Formats: sequence, structure tokens, C-alpha cells
Amino acid sequence: MNSKTSRRVRIAMYVITAAAIAYIIFMKAGGYAVVSGNSMNPTFTDGDFIRCQTKFSADELHDGDIITFRRGRKPYIKRIIGCPGDTVTVSDGYFLVNGESVYEESARDKMENPGLASQGISLGSGEYFCVGDNRNHSLDSRNIGPIRFDEITGIVIGKSEISSLLH
Repeated sequence: MNSKTSRRVRIAMYVITAAAIAYIIFMKAGGYAVVSGNSMNPTFTDGDFIRCQTKFSADELHDGDIITFRRGRKPYIKRIIGCPGDTVTVSDGYFLVNGESVYEESARDKMENPGLASQGISLGSGEYFCVGDNRNHSLDSRNIGPIRFDEITGIVIGKSEISSLLH
């Protein structure tokens, strides 16, 4: 290998190493995550980078907020539709919270499977009912039960500008 080629290889290695370190810092810094799967379509799609608020209190969580959480080792991104003290039920394919119909612009399809919510779920202190916007293709509180506050890792602020660059 001549010296010009050797120099190019070294520069390429430095660039790749710097990019890898920047990526790790960027992803682990606690403010970003990558969407895996299509359960949040049309709001977020597989591979989208999202920005998250990682320091928050229970008082900052509200119906309609999109959160990230971990159940065991598996990360999730879902929308809160029920908060502590609420009762969530599915009736005729649509959600009722405390007996009131929930209008959801983000979910237009009638649910095929109400799961645990068919009989109603009363949420205790620190429990949230969270669902994917793509209702018929989402593993969520209808299947895995309420999400505890201590499982929540972030409140989604929005899609990162990086997503638009990569898609």
C-alpha cells in the first residue's frame, strides 16, 4: 500500500470511529430513542428517531402523551389514554375512559381485539393505560396490562430532525 492510500485508510478509520462514538453518545445521552416497529403508525414509523424528556414527575403525564417505557428488557413507545384513578373499557371497538367516549385523531380504525379492556381495567395509583396508535397491530396495555410509573423512561417531545435526513 502506498503512503497516499495508507493516509486515506487512516482518515476513513478516524471518521468511522468518530461517527460511532458520536452515535453512541447521541443515543445513550438519555434524550433520544429509535422507534422499532409500526405500532405507532401513522404518528411514528419504524426507524424514526424521537426526542424524549427523561426527567419528569407523575404530574407531568397526561392523557394523549406519548411515552417510552420498558417492560422487562423490551422497550416500548405508546400513547397514554388512561391515568391513575381512571377506568378504561373497550366497547364496540372503541375506548371509553370513565364511561366517556374517547375521540382519538391518531387512531381511526375500529379495534378488533379489546384484550384485557373488554371488561374494563381500573387503574391504581401510579398506573397508566397505554396503547399504540396503530390499534390493530400493537402490543400494549390491552395485552400486557397497565404500565407502572417506574417503568416509564421518557415523555416523547417529538420526532428528531435526524429522522427526516435518514428517510
